[in-house]
Amino acid sequence: MPSDKHQNTLDLLRREFVVKLVERLGVIEAAMTVLKDATDDTPRRAALKEIQSTAHLLSGSSALFGYPEVGETAQDLELACQDALDVPTQQAAVDQIWAKLKAAAGGKLDN
Repeated sequence: MPSDKHQNTLDLLRREFVVKLVERLGVIEAAMTVLKDATDDTPRRAALKEIQSTAHLLSGSSALFGYPEVGETAQDLELACQDALDVPTQQAAVDQIWAKLKAAAGGKLDN
C-alpha cells in the first residue's frame, strides 16, 4: 500500500490526467466537427490527422491512470483515422469509434 505522500502524488497525477483527458476529448470533438463539415480533401485530411495524433496521446496514458477502455478505444480511433486517410470511404468507422470513446470516457466531455 502506498504511503500517504505517494497516494497524494498519485491522486494529483490522476486529477491532472482527467484535466488533460477533457482537453484532448475537446480537441477531438472540434476536429470531428471540421471533419463532418469538410467539403474537400485538405480540411478532411487535416482533421483526421488531428484526431489521430490526439487519440495517440490518449492511447498511451489512459490505462496507467485507470481508464483502460479509453486507451483501447483511443488506439482504435487512431488506427481508424489512418485507414480513413488511406481510404476515404472508411471515415464512417471514425464516427462510430468516436462515439465509443466518448462513452468510455464516462461523460468527461460533458463536465
